[in-house]
Amino acid sequence: MVKKLYSAMDIPLKTRLALSFNNLIYRPTKRSTLGINENHNAISQVLFVVPEDINYSRVVRIFLQSIYNSMGPDPTMKIDYALSKQSLISYDGLINEPLILFSSNDQNYWGLPNDQLINKCKKLEFHAVIDLNPEFNPFVTSLIKYIKANIKIGYYSTYAEKYYNILIERKDTDFLERGNTYILQLLGLK
Repeated sequence: MVKKLYSAMDIPLKTRLALSFNNLIYRPTKRSTLGINENHNAISQVLFVVPEDINYSRVVRIFLQSIYNSMGPDPTMKIDYALSKQSLISYDGLINEPLILFSSNDQNYWGLPNDQLINKCKKLEFHAVIDLNPEFNPFVTSLIKYIKANIKIGYYSTYAEKYYNILIERKDTDFLERGNTYILQLLGLK
């Protein structure tokens, strides 16, 4: 099982040190411009990273189903998923073949992705990567930074600004539902 949700103070010191070190040496690749117009939805390849925590799976399932409904019978958007093996059962029937499936075996000493998983992610390219984890997850966030994407969306936290170029605020109690609405708008589905 990959370590679960963290607040800034819950992250082990060794993981915080590894995150700081990675941020010093990691330089994102140059991003190209991506636009959306009336004739074509330029965001046609999306990776959703779904939360492991079962408390969030119900809301995420409803959200993902709303995306499929919004795309209609002939979707132009290809959706892939990244998730923990532990959480696969929570999304049974909705996510049958995830692109990235990880477990505690994919963690290094620091609690971050190991080199094998990082190398797999470096080969991936999407228009958008959307982290649906409402709490900062160092493992998942570190994984996302190696995936090439013009748009990286995540929920706001102390560390999130370094990894995502679009942040969703978490002020209200309905931040998940409101965040999902924002994501639909950003994808041009609402």
